[in-house]
Amino acid sequence: MADETQDCAKREQLVIAIRYVDTKNVPKIIKEEPVAILDLIADIKSSDQSDETEHNEIKLCGKAIGETLLRHISELGLDLQYLVGQGYDGAASMSSERVGVCSFIKSAAPLADYFHCCMHALNLSCSRAAKIPAIRHCMDDIKDINNFFKHAKRNSYLQAVIARESIEELQRRQLVTLCETRFVERHESVLVARQLLPYIVVCLEEMLAWDSLDTRKDARRLLKSLQDPQFLVALVLAEKVSSVLRPVSRSLQQIGSDLVKAMSTISATQSKLYTWRKGEENEFASMFEEAMLLGENIGVTREEMHAIPRAVSQSRFRSNAGEANQKAIDYYRINVFLPLLDEVAGDMKARFGPHQQKIATLTRILPCFVKESTWQDILPAALKYGVFLDPLSIVEGEYEIWKQQWLSRGTSTVANTAIGALGDCQGDVFPNLHTLLNILTVLPVTTAEPERLFSKLNSTLTAIRSTMSEERLESLLLLQVHRDRTPTSDKLIDSFAALKSRRIPLKL
Repeated sequence: MADETQDCAKREQLVIAIRYVDTKNVPKIIKEEPVAILDLIADIKSSDQSDETEHNEIKLCGKAIGETLLRHISELGLDLQYLVGQGYDGAASMSSERVGVCSFIKSAAPLADYFHCCMHALNLSCSRAAKIPAIRHCMDDIKDINNFFKHAKRNSYLQAVIARESIEELQRRQLVTLCETRFVERHESVLVARQLLPYIVVCLEEMLAWDSLDTRKDARRLLKSLQDPQFLVALVLAEKVSSVLRPVSRSLQQIGSDLVKAMSTISATQSKLYTWRKGEENEFASMFEEAMLLGENIGVTREEMHAIPRAVSQSRFRSNAGEANQKAIDYYRINVFLPLLDEVAGDMKARFGPHQQKIATLTRILPCFVKESTWQDILPAALKYGVFLDPLSIVEGEYEIWKQQWLSRGTSTVANTAIGALGDCQGDVFPNLHTLLNILTVLPVTTAEPERLFSKLNSTLTAIRSTMSEERLESLLLLQVHRDRTPTSDKLIDSFAALKSRRIPLKL
């Protein structure tokens, strides 16, 4: 797995991480460990064999990045024969099937299938909600609220209003700003804004009497936006969708997440969205009622909520589907609720479909699926990874015994994850199936581990240390990651003392 970022010294840092199964632990666990961090531009420049000219351009293309990855993998002593998966974000230079890094790596390691980072893919699917104007305006208003209360004086006043007006203890009292890397906070921002909305409105109403001109103007503008019925409906809908997407977002950012489990959670999320789509009228009726109750808490009457937003017969810039004399609940259902579900669920199906197709044959070995599967379902995987396996007749025999073993067991102890099935599969009894399950386990899910190293990079390479050399930076970062392999102080002192003879003996 690999990902890039720019540090405060304006260097393009590439983090390389490997994913493998730690067989020493019982039960077995998945490990994702960064093994290298390098200045990508300097590395490409040092390995460029072309004639150096004054205007020689350094291209961050798929071939150049791929050559850098292969070179460092070779330096680490890793065998490309055992590279069965590669995971990056969706940038064209990384994911292009013709000129991207994934195609260049696959030419050297034919079994290394490319997997788009599931966390980035989910975030892109969530961003499709912005295609609906009402949802887009709602998210803009939430950002404006966060920016408005960034000031210490305004935020302290909001906390005072919450302490004064709240009847019960609130779990969250601070607004959550949008984070570019912690994607789960995008859902948290909507959920917290919905919870604190009544207190925000009270705070804005009281700020209309402040002496500060800027505060009064912004408070009046925000108050008008927050008391708009269209905003209230969009906020409730965004909250409902965010509450469904937050669990899968959390699971994808866990350390050593399982690809089969991730796909199962994503499928369950899609099913929930499609369930809302099928029972659209009943589902939206309850959501619209919730929006009206929320409006009553902030001074918006039910008559105002039942008013249809202004629109013309042929509207190009506003949603205006449905009959001319339709009710407000039908207007919002047709123009906001249904497009929101179609955009998010449809995009998730398109983005995660290739993941499910690539692991479809391997997942048929799992105990939860093996009872309904046949040897023909497993055969494509056995042919693809035949270089690691015995002849097909032996693999088929192992599969039949494996299937019969689970047919005679109950369903309470059936593993539904790759790492769980690997723990149940004895390597000395089923060596070929154990190998296939091992391959399924190590397939990459997200690039969260390289991105976690970015946080350590920001805290290590500060503005004061911006002149730190690349070698020292990489050593400090890897020391923070691999603390269990860091030598003790006694060993360091002994090593330092053994470098040369000294007049004074070194003691602790």
